[in-house]
Amino acid sequence: MLLSGESIANQSAFVSVSHTENAYAHAVLYVNYHNLPNLFNTQLDSKSLSNISGISRFSDWTELDILIREKEILMNGFSSVGDSTNTFLNLFNDQQTRPSTVDSLLPGNTAGFINIGFKDYKTIFRRFKLQLKNQSKLDPFENKLKAISDSFNINAEQTLTGWIKGENGCCCYKQPFSI
Repeated sequence: MLLSGESIANQSAFVSVSHTENAYAHAVLYVNYHNLPNLFNTQLDSKSLSNISGISRFSDWTELDILIREKEILMNGFSSVGDSTNTFLNLFNDQQTRPSTVDSLLPGNTAGFINIGFKDYKTIFRRFKLQLKNQSKLDPFENKLKAISDSFNINAEQTLTGWIKGENGCCCYKQPFSI
């Protein structure tokens, strides 16, 4: 931001997430997705850098409140998009969170937990395809779906999206077991 000469206070997406900051947080982390690949430019090899380059299209800004407790670090935050035509976060507009109790089943040595819920996955997938079209990437994607469909004699899009109905996606990362 210093090199651009532009103040972050002039960016509507930053202003939006900055208003969500918790006054009781021990620390606050702001992430600018557009500049994230540039931050890692000198630390990562070219293959790793190309793998994370797509993160710049996830969102514009994220604000994370960090609360530090005796045995845990809690992070809660918000993400915002300024230009929603080129960000993946826009795919989740109008989606409702789904209640989940899976966190009550996780063992105490769980190192991380992500819960993703959505009301209508078919809408998300439709928006994803529109975004790929806007980025001129839809044809290669549909060619891959067609190749899968032809290879397995199925409708790949229906098979991949038809079973997801208000499901929660959960990823748990456990600490290694040691004696």
